[in-house]
Amino acid sequence: MALSGPDEWLVASTVVLEAEGEPHEGQVAVARVIRNRMEARGRSASQVCLQRLQFSCWNHDEKRREALSRLFSTESWAAALLAVVEAFGDDAPDPSHGASHYLNEAATRAGRPDGLLPSWFREDRVTIRIGRHTFLALG
Repeated sequence: MALSGPDEWLVASTVVLEAEGEPHEGQVAVARVIRNRMEARGRSASQVCLQRLQFSCWNHDEKRREALSRLFSTESWAAALLAVVEAFGDDAPDPSHGASHYLNEAATRAGRPDGLLPSWFREDRVTIRIGRHTFLALG
C-alpha cells in the first residue's frame, strides 16, 4: 500500500509525535497500526490519524503538537519516515502482529484521574509490547 506525499507526511508526523524515542520496531508498529486501521475501515490516512481521540498527539489539549515545528530538522523525522516506508511496503512484516490499537500503559495511567487503563484495554488482546507501547488487536 503506497501513500501519497501528504499522507506519508501525516503518518510520519503521527509516528514522531506518538513514538519518538521508541525502538525502530516500535515506530514501525505504530505506523502499521495506522495502516491496519486504514485497510480494515477503508479510510484514508487523514481519516484515521485525525479521527477524534484516536491518537493523543492530535488531541486539542496535547502539548506535544508543538513538536511539529521541529520535525523537519531532527533525526526523529528521518527515523519516522523510514518507519512509515517500511510499514507501508508491499511485503512489509507487521511488528504489531495485527494490532489496531496501542497505548503507553504508564503514561495512560498517569494521565487519568482514576489511574486506570481505558475500558477498551484487555490483556487478552495484547499482541506485543515494544518499548513503552502495548499493542492490541481489538477487531
